[in-house]
Amino acid sequence: MFSVVTHDAIALTIAWETMKEKGQQTRRTALKQLSLLGVGGIVGTGTVAANDLTPPEPDGDPVSAQDQDTYTGPDMYGDGDFQIGLGTDITAYAPSHSKGSNQWSYDFTIEGTTACRFVDSSGDPIKDNKNEAMWWQDIKVSGASDIYSRDDADWIGSSPTDQSGNFDYSAYALSRDGITLALTALNPAMGGLALGSTYFLSDMVHWVSSQSDSSGSVYRKWDYTPLNGPAWADSSTFLLVRDELNLEASESFTVKNTGIAFPEYPVVTEFDVSFTAPPHPDTLTAQEREEYGIKKVDTSEAAIAPANKDAASEEVFIADPKKNIEVSPVTDPGIADEVYKEMDEKREGLELE
Repeated sequence: MFSVVTHDAIALTIAWETMKEKGQQTRRTALKQLSLLGVGGIVGTGTVAANDLTPPEPDGDPVSAQDQDTYTGPDMYGDGDFQIGLGTDITAYAPSHSKGSNQWSYDFTIEGTTACRFVDSSGDPIKDNKNEAMWWQDIKVSGASDIYSRDDADWIGSSPTDQSGNFDYSAYALSRDGITLALTALNPAMGGLALGSTYFLSDMVHWVSSQSDSSGSVYRKWDYTPLNGPAWADSSTFLLVRDELNLEASESFTVKNTGIAFPEYPVVTEFDVSFTAPPHPDTLTAQEREEYGIKKVDTSEAAIAPANKDAASEEVFIADPKKNIEVSPVTDPGIADEVYKEMDEKREGLELE
């Protein structure tokens, strides 16, 4: 699926210095000149059927939104211009409430797909002309109150990697549906690239380069660049996150997905996410439950989202996600100076032989 290329590290250094000497515009310069910190556009929002994830009633389909970003710049080795594209999906599933709990659990997934392709004289990506320039992806969730993820295979995965794994992400509905939706943003942004989810999921493995968490934030990073330079053209990430919200509480937070192509081309998508927790189901009348879209389900029969099974009891309620969840892309999200600083540091840290 993914092709690998090994570049001469000395040529890498020469190419980088030559590009700077010729005054070729890096993305950092371009964004500062344009007074823009991101180039994003809404591709589409809506829902995707997921009866294999959550009960079909009441209105059990999740809430999802997609966005994309692209940038075109010169290749490091003088092979012409190439474009990096990023497509991101956020899918939030029906919140659940277990017997004896004073909280509602909100599970949502974040999927990012990237592609690097050389462009023709018109600036359009050439479908089969890959550029092995993918550097890293990272996901940051911030501004929440009680949010977390896990290191289990059904909570996190990515491709490409030289590792191997036993978990089948292509058969796992959360990753399969999320990557498929992310591609509805990536493919049009890259001139109709027409990549399929199997392309990414067949090589997806349970791994992550680095991570850090607090009670209100989750950060995951996947580094695709070996010590002697970039080696991959495309990448994908899958991350499942859970937010535990007290009864009748509400909160809003942000999800930011960043992809970096070598030598200095970041693309970014950002989303605002809002959850509003219903009251305790036992305090509501039948009519009030209907207004919230709350229904009691039997965990032995209902297809509860896998992430909720560990908390399942004899009595579980779910609520209509469309009545309790909002997900929307942020227009022109910013790229922090720290991202450029990290690119500078990582370039210097390459082992040049």
